[in-house]
Amino acid sequence: MKALKWSVIGLLVILLALPGVLGFLLEQNLEQKLTKALDANQPQVDINLVSFERGWFNSRAIIGAKLDPELVASIVASGEANDDSGNADPASKAEIEMLTRTLDMQLDMHHGPIGFDDELFLGLLSWTCVPATSNPEILAFQAEHDLADVFTAAGLTGFLGRTDLTITVPSFNPSKTPTTTLVTQFSGLILEGYFKITDASFDLAGSFDELEFAAPELDARLSGATFSTDGRLLARSSLAIGNSRFAIASVTGHNNETNETSLFKNIVVTTQLSQGSSPEVLDSAMNLSAERFEFGTGTLENAKFGMKLEDLSEAAFMEYNEQAALMAKPDANPEQTMLKIESILRQFLQHSPRLTIMPFSFTYNGDTLSGGLNVGFDAAGLSKIPNIMGREPTAWLQDIGAQAMLDIDKGMAEAIAFDQTRSQIEATVGDNPNITPEQIDQIAEAQVPALLDGLRQQGAIKDNGDSYGAVFTYIKGELKLNDQPFPIEQLLGQ
Repeated sequence: MKALKWSVIGLLVILLALPGVLGFLLEQNLEQKLTKALDANQPQVDINLVSFERGWFNSRAIIGAKLDPELVASIVASGEANDDSGNADPASKAEIEMLTRTLDMQLDMHHGPIGFDDELFLGLLSWTCVPATSNPEILAFQAEHDLADVFTAAGLTGFLGRTDLTITVPSFNPSKTPTTTLVTQFSGLILEGYFKITDASFDLAGSFDELEFAAPELDARLSGATFSTDGRLLARSSLAIGNSRFAIASVTGHNNETNETSLFKNIVVTTQLSQGSSPEVLDSAMNLSAERFEFGTGTLENAKFGMKLEDLSEAAFMEYNEQAALMAKPDANPEQTMLKIESILRQFLQHSPRLTIMPFSFTYNGDTLSGGLNVGFDAAGLSKIPNIMGREPTAWLQDIGAQAMLDIDKGMAEAIAFDQTRSQIEATVGDNPNITPEQIDQIAEAQVPALLDGLRQQGAIKDNGDSYGAVFTYIKGELKLNDQPFPIEQLLGQ
């Protein structure tokens, strides 16, 4: 019985001691494990631990983030050099202060293994992150829109290294939103997911119902938006292998100057980054689709666009991330910058990257256009090119292979031919009062069949029954159109 009693007392002592031990470890490791890791992955942002207040059961940290001073200097210099008037326009003191200001985040932590944060929890740590009270602009925005916080992030880190988190952006109350603000209504956003430190895997998903904008020229409304992403971070380059999806049920826009309304329905964007044909390369894919787009007198339906990049060098991404900030510095050595760009390009090309665009299709006023493109680079002779940046542009044509396909319904082809022919006739007759717009339409309409038949006879297009088609192929300096040789000099205008 005594043994049980002392066991219980020992367990209670351990449970009471552990929160303090966890708080001590947090203070010792937060800057090294969090801020330094983030700083290494985002070299253009300086992140540091401003303060840490440690208690036995709770701790509070202030984490500051600001743009790297060298990046700010390059932004200011670029803005002054690229003033629209052609004259140097020194950045204002307010603009510079805004770029150099630190954004502070307040991180409140409740220590485990058994803790209380609004409710009892089991885990290493329960935490909440909000903008710190040292951010005057954020505080003013919150007061103006009657918000407790611009956003809140909360999470629970378990014993096995998994952190479940929720990110909340509150709704804006239209009745309390000033008329001068751009966003007039927002239903609020909630993102939920997890991150595992053991394998750097993550999953995050969220949605919002309504978002409205109001501006003098344009009013817009987004409805039914959903977002999801999952995957894992690569330790070498901090790129994320995985999938993302963003969808919007509808987007309505009203041009206040022309009084025209446009409508998008069911827009979906998906992206994917995956391991390529070898451990050194990655494949990237993006797909965009829209069910319907109404504008003016036209209607675009079933629009699809897909793009895939294969065999991309991960080392090239790594070197670019390392060198980007250095190359952007105002005092960067031009010769050294060119050498760095040369190195990045060589790594990018060494695995023979390929680009594929397919599908590419849409239906406009009942007629459909579809096509695709494949482009590949042959890196077999890359080692024999001493200077990539100095190589003649036309020399690269020997290392590229490509194929482009196009298929267009006859109704759309005839409409395009009509518009082109009519424009040529208008340019020819000028302001001749003896020829009316109706007569120009009649002349153009009469010439369309002969124009399209001439292109068919020349082999520029193929008659596929209900549509016309064309296929361009290019291999090692030889260009063909519909399997017929096409002089490359003609395309280049030589």
